Formats: sequence, C-alpha cells, structure tokens
Amino acid sequence: MKALLSIKEIFASLVNTFVCDGTPKVKPEQIVFLTMQGKIHRNGMFRYFDRDTLALVVDEERRPWFLIGFENQTGIDPDMDIRNLTYDATTWHWMTTKIRQTRKKIRCAKKADGKSIWIRMTCRIVSPV
Repeated sequence: MKALLSIKEIFASLVNTFVCDGTPKVKPEQIVFLTMQGKIHRNGMFRYFDRDTLALVVDEERRPWFLIGFENQTGIDPDMDIRNLTYDATTWHWMTTKIRQTRKKIRCAKKADGKSIWIRMTCRIVSPV
C-alpha cells in the first residue's frame, strides 16, 4: 500500500477526495514527497518510526501550501492515534525549525548588504530528531 500511496496521481486524488471535498484543487505536479523518520521514548525504550506517506503540497508558484500524511493500517493497532500524533508533532517540529532557519538566513543576508532579498526553502528529505 505504501507503494500505491507514493504515486503522485493517486496521492493527489486522495487529497482532493478527503481534503477538498472531491474538488480537483491539487495536481500531481504539486506533490513533493518527504521522508519522515524519528524516534520516540516509550515504555523505557527508544522506538524508531517512519511515516507511510508524507507530502508537501506546493502552490502553482512552488511555494509551500500545506503538509499532509497518510497512514496505511492493515490491522487494528490500539496505539495508532498516539503514533499519528507523534508523526504530526515531529513534522511540526521540523517545519518550525526550517522556518526559523530560513528567517535567520534572511535576517543575516539583510544585515550583510542592507538589501531586501528572499531565500527560498526547498524541502526534500526530512530528518528530524
């Protein structure tokens, strides 16, 4: 199922169906897949995890629009809610860190030459934790 979710056309269709009420707002070329991996300390042990599918959806000008992830659950997992919250918290932490880094680069660049410039953030691989 992970392989199926990593096809941009299928992923865009799922986003349009579940997020946009069936309206075709997201196109496959707007999908940028990310890899979410991390670890959590639980029951006295570190457990490593990776999210099934996570993507950054960009607008027509390639600016970040929103992040969305899907999880495939083939069996009943009573911890799935906690796992999804952990995935979302890890993604949120990574995203806010990237935003802070980008803002710092912009401030440093402005101080260096006094000109206003824009630094574009590109997202490919996520390695939080």
